[in-house]
Amino acid sequence: MVIWLGRLRPRRAAIRDLLGLSSRFLALFLWLNFLLATVLRADETLPRADAGAPSDADLSVNTQATVQQIQRSQDSATPGPWRGPQPTYGRSWDEPEACFFQRYWFQMGDEFNNPEVNSRFRVNDPYVATHPTFHARRETRGNGLMLITFPEKLREISAARLYVEMWGGHPHSTNRRVTLNGRSTYGLPTPDDAHCTHAYQQIPLKITDLVNGANALQFAVDGDETFWGHFIVEEAAIDAMLSRTDPRLLELLGTEQSLPSLEVSTQGLQEKVRLQVKLSPTLSHEVVQVHYFAYYEDFDENGDGADSDWHGMTLRKNPVGHVGTAIQPPYGLDWDTSMLPAQELVRMRAWIEFKNSPAVRSQEQAWQDAGLRYWKSQSLIMQTATSAPIAIEHPPGIVVQRIAAQDMAVPFWSRADRERTCNFPVEVDTGSIDRVQLSVCVWDGGAGEVTDYFQLNGHQLNVAGTGAHSVIYSVLPVAPAWLQLGANLVQLRSDTEHHGIEILYPGPELTIRYRSKAQ
Repeated sequence: MVIWLGRLRPRRAAIRDLLGLSSRFLALFLWLNFLLATVLRADETLPRADAGAPSDADLSVNTQATVQQIQRSQDSATPGPWRGPQPTYGRSWDEPEACFFQRYWFQMGDEFNNPEVNSRFRVNDPYVATHPTFHARRETRGNGLMLITFPEKLREISAARLYVEMWGGHPHSTNRRVTLNGRSTYGLPTPDDAHCTHAYQQIPLKITDLVNGANALQFAVDGDETFWGHFIVEEAAIDAMLSRTDPRLLELLGTEQSLPSLEVSTQGLQEKVRLQVKLSPTLSHEVVQVHYFAYYEDFDENGDGADSDWHGMTLRKNPVGHVGTAIQPPYGLDWDTSMLPAQELVRMRAWIEFKNSPAVRSQEQAWQDAGLRYWKSQSLIMQTATSAPIAIEHPPGIVVQRIAAQDMAVPFWSRADRERTCNFPVEVDTGSIDRVQLSVCVWDGGAGEVTDYFQLNGHQLNVAGTGAHSVIYSVLPVAPAWLQLGANLVQLRSDTEHHGIEILYPGPELTIRYRSKAQ
């Protein structure tokens, strides 16, 4: 027992020494942990290069110096508002004052790094490539990728937008969209996916989504609600709004004392409006053509769901459905308003298209001579200041009325001898009607062997063509004697097994001009 206790004393001393050393290590660990926490708290108050943009609340409590440090940490350029929200524009540039823009068109072909899969730029849903019926069709090979060259210095332009002329494709195709350079995705909506549609989208772009050079636009569509999600981009362009100090404008305008302007003169109850751009003789020589547009209420020819807006669209780059185009000096025209409803707050503006540089004209001429459809590469356009509002009036007792189609088949599309119908309700004495016109947009896939393919109360109206698979916009005169009080039947029938004829959204429309008994 004595021997065992003697052996235990050295072990107790060793245990005391070990406990003392452990306490020293624990104290050192706690001190280091406190020091590290202090450093981390201090680091949280400093701007970090990998941090996102500060919130408004963060900025409100920081000093101006700290705000500038944060901005510099995001980019080495001088701090400024360039990362903020981009301007938004509508069908034409939503500028009350004059502005200039440079348009760069999409060009299809190996020459432009856009290989032609077939004659159209087609966009397909991802599942059609393995569809049991459609997978072998040539159309399914379209990958929806488009390149547009945009040689602008991005810090020197004021804004940018994308213009897309498109056939909306198969009914119930959904979520049409485009992604720019793998950055932002922009929607390409239509008013009603159940209808056959067409669209002329003008989409404001973030300048930071663009590059100086070739820009990749990846179009896409979903087909979960249809047999084949599909649409066609007929034309596309990227626009750059130019600064007034742009060298191109300084060279074009030279010593001009004022910008070109739009002069509007009304001829009262003669139901005509005279439109004339005011150009100097020197500048007039640089003009190719002048397009006139107006904001008013009428048939929705561009299918955007708005009756009151800036009317007009393009077919293969050429404006249609607008007030008109003047191609010769002095570049003026008369606008006939006799078949428009009486209205106020009608506004107008002009697009003055200028000649391209000699080098660009020479290149475009070579492409045109080679038979390339996509020979047009760019356009320099001035949009004039918006005119003061005017009123459209008619002589006493004269009324112009729009009549929308009712009970319309959805989609209004005939093929394989399937008839589709709608009707126009006329509620005025037909004997008082002086003039009638039908407005309609169709996708012309062919009537087949049917000759009377579109009839109003049994009378044929030629709203389609040769089956060229393209949009046709028609404003056709109708004999007042064809109409009757009450429902007026429209019948559409195509017997082709292929695409057939689509009546595009919003469907056909009648306009009648009649003498009212109420004075």
